[in-house]
Amino acid sequence: MTLIEAFTVLAAALVTFLLRWLPMLVWRNAASAPTTGVKSILNGIGPAAICAMLVLALGSLLELEWQLNAWLPALIGVLAVFAAKWRLGGIAWPTLFGALAYGLSMHLF
Repeated sequence: MTLIEAFTVLAAALVTFLLRWLPMLVWRNAASAPTTGVKSILNGIGPAAICAMLVLALGSLLELEWQLNAWLPALIGVLAVFAAKWRLGGIAWPTLFGALAYGLSMHLF
């Protein structure tokens, strides 16, 4: 991974964190809670941010020819996300299991 790629990943992670954390900081008490429209927008930011990070992670595979050692960890990670989503629901556990499966498969393959 080059330095530019590392900064890109760190910037994406930081922006994702700030998008989720800043609204909680601003609306700490119920008196200043956002309206229903704002809540629905904020609820959609999490999945959209995760999809954006997935595109960043898998984008480098588009440059490669079909090589099983490059595609297999990505496929295992995506399948782990789908399996965890189907079994557990939510968004946090599937993301965690997908990242864990991808990391372990990168280490093994």
